[in-house]
Parts: sequence; C-alpha cells; structure tokens
Amino acid sequence: MKKNFHGLTAVIIFFILILAIFTRWIGYNNPHNYTFDESLYAQMGLQLNKNPLNYTSKPVYEYCASRGRSLPDYLNMPLFKHPPVYCYLISLLYFILNSSYLSAFLVSLFFATIIIFVTFIIGVQFFNKPLALLASLLVALDPIHWLCSQKIWMETTMSAFIWITILFLMKAIIHKNYRFFIWAGIATGLAILTKYPAFIIFPIGLTLTFIYNRNLFKSKYFWSWPVISLLMFTPWMFWNYKVYGSNFILQIVTAQGEAKGNFYQNFAMIGFVILLILAIVIFLKLYKKRTGHFPVHFSLSKKVVIILISLGLIALFSRPYMIKGLINVFNIKYIPAAGWKIAMFKQEPWNFYIRRLIELSPFYLISIFGIFFLKNIKSKASPLFVAIFWMMLIFILHGNFQCRYILPAVPAFLIISAYTIIWLSKKISQFYNKNQIVYVILSLILVAILAYSFIKTIFVDLQLALPNNICYF
Repeated sequence: MKKNFHGLTAVIIFFILILAIFTRWIGYNNPHNYTFDESLYAQMGLQLNKNPLNYTSKPVYEYCASRGRSLPDYLNMPLFKHPPVYCYLISLLYFILNSSYLSAFLVSLFFATIIIFVTFIIGVQFFNKPLALLASLLVALDPIHWLCSQKIWMETTMSAFIWITILFLMKAIIHKNYRFFIWAGIATGLAILTKYPAFIIFPIGLTLTFIYNRNLFKSKYFWSWPVISLLMFTPWMFWNYKVYGSNFILQIVTAQGEAKGNFYQNFAMIGFVILLILAIVIFLKLYKKRTGHFPVHFSLSKKVVIILISLGLIALFSRPYMIKGLINVFNIKYIPAAGWKIAMFKQEPWNFYIRRLIELSPFYLISIFGIFFLKNIKSKASPLFVAIFWMMLIFILHGNFQCRYILPAVPAFLIISAYTIIWLSKKISQFYNKNQIVYVILSLILVAILAYSFIKTIFVDLQLALPNNICYF
C-alpha cells in the first residue's frame, strides 16, 4: 500500500509539472509583444555566444538611440548592470538551439519548473505528501508564477536558486545535516550572480539560525555557506573592478539607483533595519552576560500573540485601500490592472503587494490567516514566515512595485496556504464521529472556499497569464 502511495505521488507531481510546462508553452507561443527587458536579455545571450566577454548593453542602447528612442544611461555602460549567470545560460542554450528568444524562454521555463519541484520537496521533507502536492499545484496555477515563467525575465532563475538555498539551509539548520551548508553556499552564489536581490538569502538564513540553533554561529560548516557564496561572487566584482577601477562599487550602486530612482533611500532604510536588529541582539547578549538574565521577560502566551496578530490584520484590512482589495477578491469577474504603461504602479501605497496578491488569487488570503495555526515560533512553518517577512519587507522598501519582483515569496505563501487547508481539513474531520451535521456543514464550507479559490485563480490566469501580452501587473 505504501509503495502504491509513493507511486501515486510520483505520478501526480509528474502531471503537475507537465501541466505547468504545457500551459507556459501555450502562453509563450500565443501572439504577444516582447517587453524591452526580454528583447535585451535575448540579445545579450546572442552577443555572449559570439564573444563570452561581450557582456554589455551598449549595442542595444546605440541601436535604440539611432532610432530616436531614449533609454536610461546605465544601458550605455561598458558592463551590464545585472550579474551575468542568466544571460550566460541563455547563451549556452543558444549554442545548442540557435534561437535566441526560444533559448531565453526555455531558461525561464526550466527554472520555473524547478521552483515547483523544490516546493514539492520542501512539502515532503518538512510536512507531508498531500500538502506537498497541493502546494505544488497552487504554485503551478499561480498567476505570478505563470506569467513570469513564460517571460524572458531573470526572476524565475533567481527565485529557483533562492528556494534551492532555503531548502539546503532548512536541511542544515532544522534537520542538522550540516554538510548542506556547503551546497547552500553554492546555490546562494548562483542566486546572487543572477540578480542582486538574492542577497535577501542572508538575513533569512541568519534569522533561521538564530531561532533554531544559535550554536551554529560557532560552526565551520555554517560559515562555509556565506564564504563559498561570496567567493563565487568575487569574479564578478573583479570584472567590475577591471572595467571601472576603484570606483566599481559606486558604478554598480549608481546603475541600480538610476534604474530604480529611490534606490539610495531604500537601501539606507533596509540597512538601518538590519543594523537595528543586530544592535538589539548584541545588546541583549551583552546584558545577559553581565547580569545573568535578559532585561525583559519575553514569554507571551499564544492567546496574546493571536490578539496582537488579529489587531494588526484588522488595522491593515480596515483601510479603504485594502477593503477595496477584499471586495475584489470576492468579485469573481474582477481582473487586477495590468498593461504596458511604464511605472503604472508608481503611486501605489506600501501595501500594494498585499492587496495585489489576494486579488490575483484567494489562496494568498488563506495563507495570510494561516499564521493563526502556527503552534510556536519553532514550528515547521516558521521558516516560511521568516522568508515572507524578509521578502515582503525588502521588496516593499524597494518601492518599484511590480509583481514579478515578488515571485520569490510565492512558494512560501502557497506552502502556508496548503498547510492551512490541510490543517482545517484535519480539524473538520474530528467532527465526523462527534457531530456529523457539523462535519457536513464545515466540509461543505471548506469545499466551497476551495472551489471558489481555484475558479477565481484560473479565471485570472485565463485573462492575464495565458494571453501573455502584458509587461506590468
């Protein structure tokens, strides 16, 4: 029976992966316009295939300038502003397939499939197989994942490496298989060599280590993780130094600032938050070392925590902006705004991502309320909440609102959504022998919620993802 269950699990995850590949392939082949970034990355892959050191966007800049199109100055620099892994992968496939756009799409599709599979592995390793399959299906159907995986964007590749790293870190920190820190170092190196936001891995990993096993800070295996990843990042820094000289860091920061406008303010704010947390931790450690106890007693009952969370969610969802989002969730025909207008979400408030996520799929709303079913700070779901906290914080502070940037948070949200659904189904099943009327009523309510959530998500997919003819969403 157990072997049959394992076989069935393998068959189901195989069909989920095939479903994802098939739907993205249809979307890519639908008639659609390419975004500027897609054309640029495809061209960069073609250039690198001819000359592996020709990692510059200057030819594209000069071509557009000759036709009167104005582009940001950072595209006229000797080195392209993003690290090179993604474009080199496109170049590698171009060498095999001799088609720049198809090669670039297949890189995105491959790593999008990896995201689904890693979601499944995390579900199996840390929860159970039904949850793993449900979470994988939710990611496969998710509008953000669907759109990003058929676009020639870096986000799927970066997100895949981020989640491979998180899987390795969870294996090392929670399962105490410390050799996984070495693999985490390699995966982190590849992530940050794909795109700079992957540095978000470090606060996530440090937070998990602080929660689960602080003694690891003294372990050589733990430190192999950041050392290996930063050593892998060194050649890219050296390349920048060879091109720009001693001002290479300023050139990198300037390119990011020109691209994002408010980079300096947000970078300073993110740095301040991290330094503040570190300062508090160091102060508490020193205080305890001198006095033998902490200055504040931190024991909070779960009831108090739930009350605080409830008040926070009430304060958030009682705002008119969020109330409109909730109304849109329950309007099955509502499609979130999307299109080609540059910076179309520039004026949105800080909670744009929260509202946009629940509008795209009700499963995000389920995951938000999943925090109530967290047993304690060291529960199985804690690493996912830690990942969501840092990702949402940093991408909100980043300020340039586009849903593709939030792709790294998608697997965490949807694993928690599956976790919440499974938890609720188990609680409802307890009424089967106690009160069958209550059991039937609660089961019907849960089925209705899930049915609506799937229908709403698929409706958004059919309107936004499948046509594949938008840039900003």
